[in-house]
Amino acid sequence: MERRALRKSLQSAFILVAMTCAAATAFAQSGPPTNLHAKVTNGAVQLSWNAPQLGVATRYVVYRAMAPATNTSPSTLSFMKIDATSRTSFTDKSAAKGSIYVYYVTAVGKNGQESSRSNTVTVNLPLAGGS
Repeated sequence: MERRALRKSLQSAFILVAMTCAAATAFAQSGPPTNLHAKVTNGAVQLSWNAPQLGVATRYVVYRAMAPATNTSPSTLSFMKIDATSRTSFTDKSAAKGSIYVYYVTAVGKNGQESSRSNTVTVNLPLAGGS
């Protein structure tokens, strides 16, 4: 009888440890940032987004691609990492006037893994002005 009770106790402890590890892993990972927006001010592209709804982000990685036309699908573009930040905003001062850019952001969780992409935004940077 004692063996049976001990086995049940060990099984319960194992399940509790497995559930705790799974919860810790889920917490260490981060969901994607949401609600990415962009605006052009003084010739620079200002991006802002909301923190992930799942997990905790330790930093965000900003990606950019140059689009040949406004109706280009983001899935066909070559995105490059342009910066990382701990804030939920970023200003791209290196964007060239007269160009069309597409941006997305990922979140990096406590485990160091990047999330999936946020939504994309397309910005048409005018040759002059832009405020």
